Amino acid sequence: MKYGGWKNRKLIDFYLRFAKVLFERYKGKVKYWLTFNEINVALNTLGAVLSTGTIRDYEGPVTEVPDRLQERCQALHHMFLASAKAVQYAHDRYPSFQMGNMICFVTSYPYTCDPEDILACQQKMQVTNWFCSDVQVRGEYPGYIKRYFAEQGVQIQMEPGD
Repeated sequence: MKYGGWKNRKLIDFYLRFAKVLFERYKGKVKYWLTFNEINVALNTLGAVLSTGTIRDYEGPVTEVPDRLQERCQALHHMFLASAKAVQYAHDRYPSFQMGNMICFVTSYPYTCDPEDILACQQKMQVTNWFCSDVQVRGEYPGYIKRYFAEQGVQIQMEPGD
């Protein structure tokens, strides 16, 4: 709360410090590691509650938390960076570690067999399910998410090396 959740870039270094402590403490006991569980939940309208910690100045039902897509996406970008740094650190120092990330796969089906419904379903699946793993596997934002961000008015602030 003090830092505004994952929208604050400072959390990347906090997370890396936390990961280093865990890696060293459990290096002989844990082989399989997940940097984040269900990281793509950040893209859900409740992502501010369930994942990114970007709620501020709100008191009320959890189902009515204001949706700030820009903040959620920026927070997710910082989570990607924290994950990548933790994986890189672990691979450099603990070669036996196997690193990964958990995706909350939400299956969607087209409303009808109309091509417009099928395309809409595919686009939803890209954003909801494939985007996060595409970034983590390929190391860059795919074209479809850049288009989605442009359509939604989302602008990710990046620094050199992100």
